[in-house]
Amino acid sequence: MCYAIPGRVIELKKNMAVVDYFGEQRKILNEFSDIEKGDYVYAQGGILINKIANEKAEEILDLWKDKFFELKSIDKKLSDIKRIKAPLNLLGILQKISLKKKLTESELKSLLMLNDKEELNLLYETSNNIRQKEHDNACCIHGIIEFSNYCINNCFYCGIRKDNYKKRYRMEVNDIINTAKIAVDKHGFKALVLQSGEDGYYDEKKLVKIVKEIRKLNVLIEHRSKREKIIQKTL
Repeated sequence: MCYAIPGRVIELKKNMAVVDYFGEQRKILNEFSDIEKGDYVYAQGGILINKIANEKAEEILDLWKDKFFELKSIDKKLSDIKRIKAPLNLLGILQKISLKKKLTESELKSLLMLNDKEELNLLYETSNNIRQKEHDNACCIHGIIEFSNYCINNCFYCGIRKDNYKKRYRMEVNDIINTAKIAVDKHGFKALVLQSGEDGYYDEKKLVKIVKEIRKLNVLIEHRSKREKIIQKTL
């Protein structure tokens, strides 16, 4: 995970780059041949997305330099767990989570059934504390384009499963591409998720065209369906 602000490349090694964000360093995958040490880049999801002119990057970073550390401090405070009186079984489950131990089905159900406000807050704080430990204050910001809710599958957990009554829709190929352009050019997204049910209308030819065109926008693209092998052909 990386910040949605420019970072400066301080090290290159084969297809990996180390990017500095105000003294914090992140390793990212670099598939660009023209990237050099000292360049400013955008990275999302651990992948270098594109290069940004030094003057523009420094202008953005000048605006962020104080806010970056202010937000980091706030994030750290929010991730601290406040001790409250809670049932021992709940505390035990949260301890297992903190130690990265697998929960049983009954333990998972007990977390889903929580309704006490203080116990829920403890669950949220524990989750945020683990997130902060694992990822510090980094995050990925994705724009999601849900281009179809047709699906041939009938997964019971899913709201768009085949037998669930829904008003169905699907976007045409050019509409998906144009929506992506708006997301990037107007709203500044650096990473997009293309999301749909498993809709047979989008054959290999359509999917490849969509991904190839959106890749020209220099953004990270992720497709959430079972057609990942088709997508990988274009990457």
